[in-house]
Amino acid sequence: MYVHVDKSKRNVLSPSMHSSNKKQNTEPKPMQRMAGLAGLFGLEQWVPIGAPNPTRADFQNLLHDGRINADQLMAVIPTGLQNTFDIGPRAQRGFRFEWGDWHVHGHEADTGAQAGHVGGAGWVVRIRNGNQWLLSEPLVSVHPDDHVNYFAPRNWAPANGPFAREHSHIPLDFA
Repeated sequence: MYVHVDKSKRNVLSPSMHSSNKKQNTEPKPMQRMAGLAGLFGLEQWVPIGAPNPTRADFQNLLHDGRINADQLMAVIPTGLQNTFDIGPRAQRGFRFEWGDWHVHGHEADTGAQAGHVGGAGWVVRIRNGNQWLLSEPLVSVHPDDHVNYFAPRNWAPANGPFAREHSHIPLDFA
């Protein structure tokens, strides 16, 4: 609709253009994800094509020199899962898949990571089964074999110590 404006009467609105006196809702509305943003933020890039019940061994076998190939990872995660990655201020691109006791979460370099942390150097993934995280390097006991607190080297551990926290962030390779 066009309204004729008489230049001699500036700042005068036609009756149809007057705003109502009703109080406008000023509460913030939740941000809605738009379909076009999926491609912009790489959410469509991550499409799982794996079998329904992967095992710890399936994920552990992906490790090569402490790294995981992104295509091989998508081939282990069950087909049909939705990427529920939350775009945030520190990483805008990534993926998150959850099913049963499994949680697989990856993202681009974290702009808020501490200097020298693997999470700030490039793409990483964290793979959790229950309360155990897959580690990029085996956790090795500091005790000798015959000590009561000795444990065999393992690639799965709770991420509650500095070694496990650091090594549960596994660098991703793109072929």
